[in-house]
Amino acid sequence: MITALTVHVMTAELPWKLKTNAAQIFVTSVTKMLKYKKVYAEFFGLGPSDVSPCERCILNRELKRSITINQAVDIHHCEMKGMGGSDEKDVIENLGGVCRSCHDMLHSDPVENELFTQWCAELKARALVMRAFLFAEL
Repeated sequence: MITALTVHVMTAELPWKLKTNAAQIFVTSVTKMLKYKKVYAEFFGLGPSDVSPCERCILNRELKRSITINQAVDIHHCEMKGMGGSDEKDVIENLGGVCRSCHDMLHSDPVENELFTQWCAELKARALVMRAFLFAEL
């Protein structure tokens, strides 16, 4: 299992999991979660009291566009499901935790969405490789 520390190193000085007393931002019960929310929460080990930073805000910080990191409140499908959609797109490489402002931007700007999609896929791919390596070493 990938730890918060491992992801912390991968996301350039920003802890992936932030503890808070607030209600879980995705939902409080894993059993009642929509599939994509469950996939995201389980991948990063998010529990009922955990909060995740917005992945697009992190990207903007890395690109030196902004220093503000907001709390993720939505899960964005990089390749959008469309109306009705398909569960085939509910894979971690296609999901990103984002704040409301970034989510609106990603849906309105195809260029920004493509940049975010590439960055998100690379981040998740690195995490998957590290996870496979860690399990192989056990």
